[in-house]
Amino acid sequence: MIDLASFSKDSLRSAAALALIVVVKANAEMVPIDDGELQAITGQSGVSLALELDINVQDSNEDGLVDLNGQNFQTIANCGTGDFSSGTPGSCRLALSFANRSNEWLVLKDYYGSLRVDNLYLDGGYLRDAANATSSYDPNKFLASDGTTCLVDPSGNDCGSSGAPPAYFDDLAAIVISMPGVYDGVQFTPASYNSSTGQSTGYDSLEMGLTIGGMSVEYGSNGYLQNNLGSFIGIKIGDNNSPYAGADIQGRAYVFGF
Repeated sequence: MIDLASFSKDSLRSAAALALIVVVKANAEMVPIDDGELQAITGQSGVSLALELDINVQDSNEDGLVDLNGQNFQTIANCGTGDFSSGTPGSCRLALSFANRSNEWLVLKDYYGSLRVDNLYLDGGYLRDAANATSSYDPNKFLASDGTTCLVDPSGNDCGSSGAPPAYFDDLAAIVISMPGVYDGVQFTPASYNSSTGQSTGYDSLEMGLTIGGMSVEYGSNGYLQNNLGSFIGIKIGDNNSPYAGADIQGRAYVFGF
């Protein structure tokens, strides 16, 4: 069980929100687009997603970017104090209670961070576009629990053979999930790291910063509120140049069902 009561209201308000913004221009007549303007327009099917999850950190101007305090996140009040011996609980905790462990709580103290995912694309396609090596095909993955019925083709019961998928596989529709890398406003570019300066650029397909200042087991029916037993471990995820540690992710996945 997760003690949601230990989260502040501010800590969850920007969690994984997806907004659809419709811009309407009023009192304007429709006008034709000339050839020059039309040639400058580019487009592609699919959906582009950017996700952000913020926990116990501030976004004072609500622009989707976490406020920074130097190389650290700006936390909510009474968070990030690093005090695990006063008996006064901090305002940012995550308390876990496990089955058959009554009145015992694993309490994560000074718990705050942010997760951002950029340039995540969803589109439609067919398995023929995946260009997978057929030598790795295993028909047993598509058999029912009886070991003989082909779930993909229950009427014809044709799942192909090892290394040889059936011909109709190429025509199966799929959801294509892709992350093409870092977009600089013009094109997608590879990430880079300069070992001389210790500076990295482009590792922002996925960015994560997390601090768990301390962790302990606290006891009692309200153990999730206690700070009596100090801490036995802490966790910090970040980068020398930023409170976020980043990753450059490139590739595609085809998801299909039956």
